[in-house]
Formats: sequence, C-alpha cells, structure tokens
Amino acid sequence: MIKQLICLLLFLICISCTSKPKEVTAGMTTENSEKEINSISLKGELLSCDSTMWGVKIVDKIGDYFIMQSNHNNPVFWVYKLEGDLLIEQKGFLKYGEGPFEMIQPYAVYDKRMDKLFLYDFVNGLKSMYSIKLDDITNLYNISTWQKLPLPDTKGRYWGVSLCAINDSALLVLGSRFYSQNLFSYIDLSKKSLQELNYTYPKNDGTFNVEAIVKQNVYMDAVIVKHPSLSKIVYACGSGRYADILQWKDTLLTDKIPLFSIYPKYTTRDGLNKSYDEECLRGMQLATTDEAIYIQFIPLTKGDVRKQTQYKGYPNYYNDELIVFNWDGEVLGKYLLDIPIYSCVVDEMNKVLYGMSMDLDSGNPIIVRYNLKSFG
Repeated sequence: MIKQLICLLLFLICISCTSKPKEVTAGMTTENSEKEINSISLKGELLSCDSTMWGVKIVDKIGDYFIMQSNHNNPVFWVYKLEGDLLIEQKGFLKYGEGPFEMIQPYAVYDKRMDKLFLYDFVNGLKSMYSIKLDDITNLYNISTWQKLPLPDTKGRYWGVSLCAINDSALLVLGSRFYSQNLFSYIDLSKKSLQELNYTYPKNDGTFNVEAIVKQNVYMDAVIVKHPSLSKIVYACGSGRYADILQWKDTLLTDKIPLFSIYPKYTTRDGLNKSYDEECLRGMQLATTDEAIYIQFIPLTKGDVRKQTQYKGYPNYYNDELIVFNWDGEVLGKYLLDIPIYSCVVDEMNKVLYGMSMDLDSGNPIIVRYNLKSFG
C-alpha cells in the first residue's frame, strides 16, 4: 500500500511539472525596485485637430491613420489622419445595435502581422466577430469587405472581454468554464471549437478558501496583448500590479516571465461577490511593439480613488509614467511625461509615443506626441 502511494505521488509530481508553464525569473516583483530604474523626462507636443475629436481611446495607429473608440457617440469608432501636426477627421464606422454589422458591447484589436482589424461583440459570451483587411483604410467604411467569423457556442462560461488573434483561424481568449481554475480558452474558427487551456490564476495570492468563480472574476478583469509577430502575449490584471509574459506553442502556454507580482487584494462576504480592499492597486494599461512593452500604471488605490477624483489636475485614471520592458522581461527604463495620458500607442520604430489626454480648459480629448529617447 505504501509503495502504491509513493508511486501515485511521483506520478502527480510528474504531471505537475510537465503541464504547467515554465516560469523564468525576470521583471519587478515589488514597488521598491522601481526606484532603481533609469528615468528619462519627455516633453510632449499637442496635436491640433480640424474638428471636435470624438475618440476617447486609441485602438491603434496604422500608417498615418488613428483608429479611436468613443463611448458616447454613434458610430462607435472614428478615423483620423495625421498630416504633420494636424489630425484630419476621416469617417466613422460601426453602429450600436443588434442588427447585421452592429454591436452592443463592441471591442476592437489590430493585428499588425495579418494587417487586420478585428471587431467583436461580448454579450454574455462572444456574440459576433468580424475581420477587416487594412491594406485599404476605406475597407473600414465598406461593410461588404468585412468578413464575419464563424464562432462556436460560447454561452455558459465565465468570460473576460480581452482576446487576440493567434492566426487567421485561431483566437486566444480570456475565459473558461464556471468555477474553473484556468484563465484562457483557445477558439479554432475553422472547426468552430472551443478548448480550455491549462493556465491558472495564482493560487497563492493570500485568499484561501475562496470559490474559484470569485478568482475568475478578479483575474479575468484583465487585458491580454500579443507581440506583433512572435508567439508571445502580455497578461495584465485589472487590479493589483500583476503581469506576466506568456509564450504559446500550438495550444500550449509554455514559458512564463513575471513582470509584476503584486496580487490584487480582495475579500468576499457571501462567497460569490468580491470586494476589493482599500489598499488594492488599480492595474495597468499596455502598449506593445516588436521590441518593447510599455506599461502605464493606473494611479492611486481602490480606496484613494473614492476620495481623489483627480490626478495632477486630470481624471484619476491618467498617469505620467511609463515603464518599458523588452520581451525577455528585462527592464529598459522609465519615461516621465510632462502631460498625463491614459491611452497610448508607440510607432513600430519605438521612436514616437502618441497618448490620449485632455485639454484642461475645454475638457475635450487631445492627442499628445512624445519623441522617445533611447535608454542607452
């Protein structure tokens, strides 16, 4: 009997070692390590616009064109062309609604390698999705060029709202079965199939005896952003300061490089609904290029934000610092901005950063351009 138990234990250890992503030591796991980062101060240039800017979030910059999302206007997305220091309004696309080529809760993600914009609607699951080839920017306004993607049944599962296209026929999505310990699912569009991947939320985050569905709620409130050409993604939790670089091969998530390991702080009174602690941090925003990962913390804590509606005169979700990593998880440095921003993209040469900000006099959104300096 003892021999059988020993064999069983060894078998379980082997499974554990071969099925979990390999973790590589890198990144910064504590706030104190930020003090050692090489910092560069940057001065921004305000870009003028030939009309009122409706965009409130930069989806991406494709060539000379910005695609921006608005939370308050129909259509949902607007396109602006950059000519020198001037933004020129082009057209809008996608309407709110439940008809063909309409969405209720729309999201967009651009894939540089495929040169496609993906539009998707998350309503209790992945409701609909389109891909738009951007070899011609006018395809955005011509729905006859939009390709509707075949989706499997995604109901009856717990979903985040972030995804990335692995290739023309596969998606990596934040989501899994209710009460599952896994965070990701793989969607094969060619087969209309759905497969849960073996990658769990952190089990040692200090919350014990908490139902899996509560942890799903915490760790699927997150964003995943893909490397423009390699099989790597960044996962960043929407609370705490918790982020990893992950690599995949086929349907396996392999190497894991921690960038930050400050877990969300939360409790639950009824066993199902979470409540964040006052000192819990507020997550981060991401921008990526082939060479680097740009991380912008959302300032203040969950408790502070209830008392402080502003950050340096701007809304309290703005920030004026970006920490830069390479895709091996090594810290390159920190940029200190003279104008706080909250949504940004970086050109593919890592030379220019464009950030959404706000004109303090009018309250209108503006874009600030920063010419980046090398960390040496």
